[in-house]
Amino acid sequence: MIKQIYPIVSLPEANACIEAGVTVLGLNPVARPRGSVGEISYARAQQIIADVKDRCKVVVIALENDPQVILEKARLLRPDILHISGDRFCADRELVATCKRELPFMKIMQAVQVVDATAIEQAKTFGRFVDYLILDTGSSSDKGIGASGRTHDWNISRQIVDSCGVPVVLAGGLGCDNVQQAIRKVRPWGVDSMTKTNCPRPDGDRAKDLEQVWLFCRLADRAAPQ
Repeated sequence: MIKQIYPIVSLPEANACIEAGVTVLGLNPVARPRGSVGEISYARAQQIIADVKDRCKVVVIALENDPQVILEKARLLRPDILHISGDRFCADRELVATCKRELPFMKIMQAVQVVDATAIEQAKTFGRFVDYLILDTGSSSDKGIGASGRTHDWNISRQIVDSCGVPVVLAGGLGCDNVQQAIRKVRPWGVDSMTKTNCPRPDGDRAKDLEQVWLFCRLADRAAPQ
């Protein structure tokens, strides 16, 4: 079971999360502060990516709405996975083709905000040209990063898993209290936790509650299909 954890904000935290069982580290690098959760500098992101590259996958979120800015971020940071989650831009065939040509090792993961059953057709469309999908809890006013700490209708997520044709990461309000139920219901390729594994009082070097991260990983593995 893939266990993806956002946001990692320092190298010591990255190393601790790997030891806890995290398989994909989520980074939110920004060129300039935007006010989004878990922001770190490009320089810090490069340090983390270089250090963990032989031990763990790294996903970088792109909240930008300009495909050229997204491409520049990918070219500079060269993550294993690029997570596209802008509120006005989604991955398209042109962007994916350019990424595959210039950065063939990098996978593209598109966010799908699950508001209602219309997310199923949206996911199928993206599934024709992206590598992964991440399903998060959406609302009519929140089409970007998600990070609401709320779950959504897992029946819809299960239909997406069964029909979209690419691996699916389930996000949206997952924590130690519900990750096993979510896995058994949705049968995703991976699970993502952010809000429910964050520290109550994060600082500049740590955003995650490492005990919660460790338990989340153990519970996810126990619930994974054999």
